[in-house]
Amino acid sequence: MKIAYCIGALNLGGVGTVAHNLSQYFLKRGDEFHIVTTHHKGNFYDTAKQLDWPVIDVSDAEISLKKRMKSTYSFLLTYDVVINNHSDELLFILPALPNSIIKISVQHNTTIKSSKRLSFNSQYLNFSAGVSSAVTSVMETYHQDKEKIVVLPNGVSKTGNKTYDLKTSNLLRLLYVGRLDNHQKNIFILPKVLKSLINEGINATITVAGSGEHEEELKNKFLDLGLNDNFKFVGRISAIELGEFFESHDFVLNMSNWEGLPMVILEAMSAGIIPILSNIEPHKYALGTNISREILTANNSIDSYVNIMKKLHKNAQMRIEISKELKERWEFNFSIEAFGENYLNLIEDATKQEAKAQPVPLSKVKLPVKDKYKITLAYYCAQKIFRRTK
Repeated sequence: MKIAYCIGALNLGGVGTVAHNLSQYFLKRGDEFHIVTTHHKGNFYDTAKQLDWPVIDVSDAEISLKKRMKSTYSFLLTYDVVINNHSDELLFILPALPNSIIKISVQHNTTIKSSKRLSFNSQYLNFSAGVSSAVTSVMETYHQDKEKIVVLPNGVSKTGNKTYDLKTSNLLRLLYVGRLDNHQKNIFILPKVLKSLINEGINATITVAGSGEHEEELKNKFLDLGLNDNFKFVGRISAIELGEFFESHDFVLNMSNWEGLPMVILEAMSAGIIPILSNIEPHKYALGTNISREILTANNSIDSYVNIMKKLHKNAQMRIEISKELKERWEFNFSIEAFGENYLNLIEDATKQEAKAQPVPLSKVKLPVKDKYKITLAYYCAQKIFRRTK
């Protein structure tokens, strides 16, 4: 079987990681699997190539959207399965691809903008997948064929092996891993939570791994609360380093206002480190019903985060039991094997479907109204000038 996982560009982050994780499963099976960039290579492409990721670029740094669509179309004709992860070129040419090719689209977040975008040409898809039930509930509002919408969670490889022992130390080592963006990630609550723990008599520290537009502002908020000796920023970290950080900390924090299915939480579960999370549906989906009550906050307030951490910090046996449950849930639901098997089952289901929409010539495909300007001469010239100045 020959599979193309199409993305606009391969940048450092979750999209590339998801594609690579899925490739591991299918390549191990003996299938042919490529991560295909259709808009431009992205900032991680060359590194991925050096790491022997199965990446192929079909954009060839082309400015013209029409030419990129044509090259994407020609390239994909030899594949059995195409998976779209926010590739506009593939999104636009879906009506032209033959029905013999299985077509799957994947949405990773709960934003209305993404749902509207990926609903375009959805009648030509075999399945539209969302990475959690929270994502699919948003998708159902905008997609034409609701029976094609399925939950298809991401998978991650085992990332470290955290062990909790029966003794409780006064030192509480917290970890935050992710983009430093307060709008989505709600990171400005971190200094307040840390300060509150210290006021409760707990010797707490936090390590912040990541970067983003609010990095300096977050540092200043720690300093403003007099937490100079209780925090450190380490920037972006590798997958190997992530496992080491999981093992050397007690809890990992994610207070996001919204998510699709956060990769770092799945990675934390694989390692067995306990996540302290905001009370949003994707977090509940990741953790399942057995352990959600113990490690999800009730109302996302500072006090609720602090109370849960105090409870877990004092109860060594509870920490050990929850850690074990986390590892088991990861293995059966979010491991690379579970991830790949879910896709394989979906592909097999797609082979049994009858085609509802007949293909159209590539020259007849239509673009969304707001994208039509991208095929104008004026836009082409503007992009050419932009690239020269850049």
